Amino acid sequence: MNRLLAALLAVGMTACGGQKAEPPAYELGSGVTLEQLVEETAQKYEMPESVVLNGADLAALLGLREKTVAEGCGRIATAQDAPEQLLVLRAAEGEAKTVAAALQKRLQSQQQAFAAVPVQGDKAAAGRVMAAGDYCLLFILDWPEEGSADAIEQDLLGYFVASA
Repeated sequence: MNRLLAALLAVGMTACGGQKAEPPAYELGSGVTLEQLVEETAQKYEMPESVVLNGADLAALLGLREKTVAEGCGRIATAQDAPEQLLVLRAAEGEAKTVAAALQKRLQSQQQAFAAVPVQGDKAAAGRVMAAGDYCLLFILDWPEEGSADAIEQDLLGYFVASA
């Protein structure tokens, strides 16, 4: 809903004055932590056994300098034949595009790695990278229905609020 409102405002500003509206800034909702977001989402979508990663671990995994990442939390399935992962990072100021690009590269490498594996390849292919302000997320999760990636994205966005 917030993304729809932001998109409508951007279109309205462009149509009315030719100026491009800045995307809204997002923060985690009151009392919500990255760890809580990751744990609740992993449970909801029945993520298989996985290892927990912190911001420094994620920076190393993604080939980013630690100062590029303000904070992070993630889970990656431990089984070699399981593509499931949920990576959430808050980029340092001005670094959101860099972090999102690193997550996109990670997603593409997972999609290539699992492309030849029937069921797992479909999961990896349906993975997504998304952003909410300085927060960048990658998810490859098991969902029972086609189109459920949209529902997962909406669930994840529900943890954020637009800030003034």
